[in-house]
Amino acid sequence: MLMLDCAGKQDIPFLKQIWKECFGDSDRYITRYFDTLFDRITIAVKRSDDNIPVSMVSMLPVSLRTPDGNYPGHYIYAAATAKAFEGKGYMSELLDYACSFAAERGDCFSCLIPATPSLFTFYQRRGYRTVSYKNMKFISLSSRLLLADSESVDLFPDLEEDAFFSRRRNFLKKQNAAVIFGEQYFPYLYLEMQNAGVFVTGIGETDYAVCYPDRGLLTVKETSLSEQALTEYLPALLKRFHCAEAVAIFPTTEDSFSHNIKPHGMIRPLSSFPISLKPVHPYMGLMMD
Repeated sequence: MLMLDCAGKQDIPFLKQIWKECFGDSDRYITRYFDTLFDRITIAVKRSDDNIPVSMVSMLPVSLRTPDGNYPGHYIYAAATAKAFEGKGYMSELLDYACSFAAERGDCFSCLIPATPSLFTFYQRRGYRTVSYKNMKFISLSSRLLLADSESVDLFPDLEEDAFFSRRRNFLKKQNAAVIFGEQYFPYLYLEMQNAGVFVTGIGETDYAVCYPDRGLLTVKETSLSEQALTEYLPALLKRFHCAEAVAIFPTTEDSFSHNIKPHGMIRPLSSFPISLKPVHPYMGLMMD
């Protein structure tokens, strides 16, 4: 009978193999993840008859900040099953085990961000519900604006880690609710963005834009600016990153559910979860997705 439990250091070589097979990341990237985070997180696994992990999920500690208080939980990340064992229902069993284990240690919720639209249905059948949305707005500027003198816009250089997270704390405080990582994970999250080709650009003395340029399209993954304010800075950002168009992601508000809204994050309440999520719509930005 296959066993469910939590991984130990002796399992890391097998976990790396599953990661490589399922996600295709470089050996350097995979090694950095386990070297940096393994002792700080829990990795639940399903084992084969010979005690080898064949399915895994990382459980990264997070908290849900709401007007009623902060609640501990975990973020499901790098959920994967070795290809030879796919289609056997192992991931469903593993998610149930992970949530049961987490509830016993005091977690109030489990959350995740599905990697593809089809996975929303998969996770919904396993107790997760969509509670976080992203407000995606396509912004295209005229050639006249793109050729304008954008050097007059006062853009700061890329922000260092401490400066970025200081500004981001202020941004998150303005959200009605948000899922956030603890500060002990900030160095890894910052490095993760850098290695993914993401730039953290300071704007003025208090604002920022997290930018990902790719083949002429600039994705602003998060910004403390309003849509109107971002549009004013956009010519300079597009010029800097050699892009012609931009997609910006903004937190949703109660009156923004009319257009441009995409499902984003899901939460599975555990037995000790004390609040209703329906009116909260917690912000779940920059979750290593």
